[in-house]
Amino acid sequence: MIDNSRAINRVFTRNVINDLLQKGSNKVFDYVVRRYVDDCENKTHGELFSEIYAHLGKEKRNEYYYMNTLLNKLLVGIHSVNTTTVLSNVRIGQAIADFVMINGEGKIYALEVKSALDNFDRLYNQVSNYYKAFSKVSVLLSEHDLNKVERMLSQFGGLGEAVGLYLLTDRDTIFNKASVREPKQFDDYLDYSRSIFIVRL
Repeated sequence: MIDNSRAINRVFTRNVINDLLQKGSNKVFDYVVRRYVDDCENKTHGELFSEIYAHLGKEKRNEYYYMNTLLNKLLVGIHSVNTTTVLSNVRIGQAIADFVMINGEGKIYALEVKSALDNFDRLYNQVSNYYKAFSKVSVLLSEHDLNKVERMLSQFGGLGEAVGLYLLTDRDTIFNKASVREPKQFDDYLDYSRSIFIVRL
């Protein structure tokens, strides 16, 4: 039995893509197509994915949507694909950073993505682990969760004050002055003995 509330969040995963490439079908993908796409029989897989993605943007912006939007904004709108390296799901201590980005200008970002569908209970554990390897850390979140996250960060002391905030607005903008709180350098948690690498900006 497919979980109706989670099915669309599972479409853009490696398992679904592999099934479509190797078998030509996937039950989660087929279910989501029937539920969210009109006239699906006459459309290519590419067109089906595009319509599902558009629905995500309107109704269910999950972590994949946030990460994809961020990547497009960073690589297309701000940095060059020729001089920028993006690493995803990087283990740092007891947490996994959604993004680590390094560009030719020496700027390095450790980013945690928190969609409106995510659980925020682990936020302290996540950012405190990232600070073991990076002196600057940011969180990408919905503009509707800003007050909640600011209240949470205010309880984290100096660490919380240092965390940068990038807001994904309802119009899918991220990097504008109204939606950005730039990260501040915070070196108190840097751990040379336990981190794979230490990065100071």
